[in-house]
Amino acid sequence: MRLRSDRGMVTVLFALFMVALMAMVAVVIDIGRIRNARHTSQSAADFAALAAGEELATDDGNPRQACRDALAYLVANVDDLPTGTTLPCDSMPLGCGPTTTPTTVTDDGTAAPYTVEITYPVPDADLEDPSIGGLRVADGEPCDRFGVELGQTIEALFAGVVGVTSLDTDAGAVARATPGALRQAPNLWLLDPTGCTALSVQGGSHLTVGTATAPGLITLDSDGSTCSSNAHTIDVGGSGSLVEAIPPGTSPPGRISLVAMTDGQVRCDDGNPVACEQVDVDSGILTPQPTRRYQRATRATVDHRFNCRASYPDYHGIPIEGCPDAGTRPAYIDDLRAAIGTSGGPAGFQRWRASYGCNDPTVPASLPGNWWIDCPTFRISNANINFSGGNIVFDGDVSMTGGSLSFNTANPSAVLPSACLAAMAGCAGSSAVDAAYAFFRTGDLKMSSGSLNANRTAVILDDGDLQIAGGAPPRWTAPRSGPLTALALWAEQASTRFRINGGASMELEGVFFTPEADAFTLTGGSPLIPQKAQFISYRLAISGGGQLSLDPEGLSLLEFAPEPAVLIR
Repeated sequence: MRLRSDRGMVTVLFALFMVALMAMVAVVIDIGRIRNARHTSQSAADFAALAAGEELATDDGNPRQACRDALAYLVANVDDLPTGTTLPCDSMPLGCGPTTTPTTVTDDGTAAPYTVEITYPVPDADLEDPSIGGLRVADGEPCDRFGVELGQTIEALFAGVVGVTSLDTDAGAVARATPGALRQAPNLWLLDPTGCTALSVQGGSHLTVGTATAPGLITLDSDGSTCSSNAHTIDVGGSGSLVEAIPPGTSPPGRISLVAMTDGQVRCDDGNPVACEQVDVDSGILTPQPTRRYQRATRATVDHRFNCRASYPDYHGIPIEGCPDAGTRPAYIDDLRAAIGTSGGPAGFQRWRASYGCNDPTVPASLPGNWWIDCPTFRISNANINFSGGNIVFDGDVSMTGGSLSFNTANPSAVLPSACLAAMAGCAGSSAVDAAYAFFRTGDLKMSSGSLNANRTAVILDDGDLQIAGGAPPRWTAPRSGPLTALALWAEQASTRFRINGGASMELEGVFFTPEADAFTLTGGSPLIPQKAQFISYRLAISGGGQLSLDPEGLSLLEFAPEPAVLIR
């Protein structure tokens, strides 16, 4: 009996193999399609979240508009997302705070074959990382975070052979950007980009920023890259010394923000060792724990506000972005320089030496109008000089060993002319009760005794420094109207001599801008009231038991440009 032939088995096996192979190829093709779709969706979600973050970071950032911006990005950049896709963005909160309930809005089917979901604020629970048992260092607060999710259903081309007719993909992104409404104007803003020590508080001195209701902020631009191994960008030393930003419980809270802290660094001793000293934090003389600032503040905001130009020279190797309003906003400081000129008497200014001498002159009790002080050195030892209403131009040092010097104490003009509210060109002779200036074309302002009262007066030292080393504590307030609003001092001279000796009756209000002061030194006892001042300097030192308390509330102080929105998920 013959055995049955095995011929044909190969064909059967081959057929079965081809079925399996085709199924595998079908799955691989569709997996590739779903992978590509997810990559495209992820990219779109990332950029949509960043678009929302950019809106949040503006001064009048609106979560509802941020939602619209995110949707507009998706509609414009996802090819098959229907142009009629809608989201109920008006149900988003108008603002955000610690008690704001997170809101999620969806497309309700108008985005098919996609689904769009947007969440603001993004709660901590949505971001907790099980690998570290909580949030990551750079995650920020819920109000800083904006979430976008983009889902897509695609029809399977070949996977139907294994019973799969459609494939789903989901992509999500969370951007972090500090809302404009929550940004703080730093009370202390130090510009040294690489060195140590940017802030020094020694000898029992105190620095407090913020009040019980208005959070304070200290920010240091130095990355510490040129610091020696035993130096720190912030140094608190001596018995009884203290640096603190209060209060801890507001949103945002009082903060100390350091560029020198590295990504992921939460303590002074677990990242860049020159950022700060953890022993200062642990002992309570540096509080709260400093946090990382992700980019330098730079001097750009000050330049843009008071001297708007299309370009600026680098600042200690750091590029300064041109003023975005150049061409529409004047360069006020440059325009004032041009209006005053470099020599001779400005038009409409009374010449001082034509009427009075330069050495402790005998003068009337009140000196109204604009004055040109054409003295190589203007000495005051017993005289009481009261420029009661007008602007002053100095052509040399002012040296005070006694007496008094006052500006703008009884100006006869209630308001600036309307043409001078936003211009310096043609307005060099204009002043008002709440707006005047003292311009030093050359020379320093030096005081070892006597008293200084600058009432609503911007002091511009074009080629000199400020040395208030003694005498009565100064009373100095910035203009409240016109181009120089909020500017108390503009002095760009590189010097180690910038100094104010304070005391109980000291009153400082406005922006004190000394970008080359190494360091600006503050000494003296505790003022009776917090100073409504903002110090923007290269470095700052407080010593000799100096007590400085800075209150940001109710002032038109400068905010640095917002940090850009960044993806955190």
